[in-house]
Amino acid sequence: MAPFDPETWAEFRGQWVAVKDGIVLASDAELPRVYDQLDRDPEECDFVAQVPSSGSFEEFERAARAAHVEFRRRLRG
Repeated sequence: MAPFDPETWAEFRGQWVAVKDGIVLASDAELPRVYDQLDRDPEECDFVAQVPSSGSFEEFERAARAAHVEFRRRLRG
């Protein structure tokens, strides 16, 4: 799949992405299609999030990772 970094992230604006170790494992405009593309548990990803149409890569990545950690924490109770 494609790398997800400051140089390439604009290609995914408006799309949902599943990212692990800086690589986009799946992407699509609709979240269910992203989950259908994954051959692994979404919890194993660093994050699954919709890329905003504006803002900086660093802000987005930090917020997406924090949200994913919180989501996993809530799932486990």
